[in-house]
Amino acid sequence: MAQIKDNDKDRLIKAFPASLREDAAYVVNILPPGKTVWSHDGSRQITVQSLISEDAIQVFLDNEMISLPYRIYMNELNVEVLEQLTIHQQIILHCIYTRHFNGHIREASLAKLYGATDGFVIPFIVQLLADQVLEILIALQRHVTGHGANDYAVFTRNNPKYWQQTQDRMVSYWNAYYRPRYPKIGPYPGKQIAHMINLAEMLLK
Repeated sequence: MAQIKDNDKDRLIKAFPASLREDAAYVVNILPPGKTVWSHDGSRQITVQSLISEDAIQVFLDNEMISLPYRIYMNELNVEVLEQLTIHQQIILHCIYTRHFNGHIREASLAKLYGATDGFVIPFIVQLLADQVLEILIALQRHVTGHGANDYAVFTRNNPKYWQQTQDRMVSYWNAYYRPRYPKIGPYPGKQIAHMINLAEMLLK
């Protein structure tokens, strides 16, 4: 059975601010190890070589650098174990699973973060703008609209290069997969989300 390596645990913990490292460490240490994960459609199990991708996304949150994993490859936590976590720890867990390779799990994790106002959630939410799954972008649009774009705008203003790369990837996915459905990019959910955040950023003092 593939175990989560200590250095990979450290990488997951460092996806969160230092003030949350104790809770993050607790969550990371109970993540289910394994050498197989379920496929996107749940029809078969796939053997994985590593539970966490090598590449990472480095951003600043409140002047502190954090590093999000690009993808994780592990099965979901048992519901009984999940229910024993504190609310804060559950939010940390759902943030981690927004980086899952399975789009259905990413979408479900985003739904569980709806209404969360903790600042450490913001980088995980914004990163989903670069997702290729349309249903995730539609859910993300509801999330940003409901939460308001100001907090996201503060984050993107502090990470201009990352924000531009995220928007570029969003446009690339639109062009590759969704241009027939959205011939003009304006109505595309990803573009609308970016517009909301960009407009809020322009209005920041």
